[in-house]
Amino acid sequence: MQSKKRNVLFSGRAHDVWLEFCSCELEPVTLIRYRLWPATPHLPQTAISVDLLRQFAALQLECGVSLRGITLAFHKSNACWKTVELYRKLTNESFEEFKHWQFKRETVRKLPPLTSDGTKCPLCPQENGHQIIAADALFGLPRKISSGTSIEGPKHAGRFFCDQDKVDCFVGGASDTPTEGCLGFRAGDALRSKTQKLHITGVLGMACRHEHPLKFLNLKRGEKLANPVFLLGDLKAMSLMVPGM
Repeated sequence: MQSKKRNVLFSGRAHDVWLEFCSCELEPVTLIRYRLWPATPHLPQTAISVDLLRQFAALQLECGVSLRGITLAFHKSNACWKTVELYRKLTNESFEEFKHWQFKRETVRKLPPLTSDGTKCPLCPQENGHQIIAADALFGLPRKISSGTSIEGPKHAGRFFCDQDKVDCFVGGASDTPTEGCLGFRAGDALRSKTQKLHITGVLGMACRHEHPLKFLNLKRGEKLANPVFLLGDLKAMSLMVPGM
């Protein structure tokens, strides 16, 4: 065992804490055993309390506060120079990895048949009955081609968002006539749509009557009938819709 001093951020303030590390495992693993989240995956010098990060994640979900706003409020309530760089430490994918780690812990903890990844509505009929679904598109979430790509794949692939390659293949093979493809309006007109510099123009989603999200897909053009058709087919394939609907 070897004692090392690390900067640790708790909900109250920052401390320089001496921690015991063993050469038999990596330092980030030991920090997690102490309920401390390492700021970096390799030789972390700063660790953040798991309880503090859980509060940050809850504020984002319930209040819609940005991570920068949360860290600024934390710095003002803890007048310490060690909290100034908290936002920079969390934006290097550290906070996203923490939320994904927390999600995996919460889903693995439950045993079958109670295991759920949160994609099914607990109030909708599970065996018999009717499921009411509403669909809508939001074109306020575009993504530019110049935004770049991630070196890693999606952390929640297959949960809420449909596979984009399958969506592109299905939509590309659909009819482009105004009548059959439902393209007789301005939003679906390829000549009028300004999508040359956009990789994604919007998001199409479906939710049940209990406002529980079911499935989403990225739009690469304006509105087109093939998009909701694919979304309904994907819902049926994933057995999210009750039989006989």
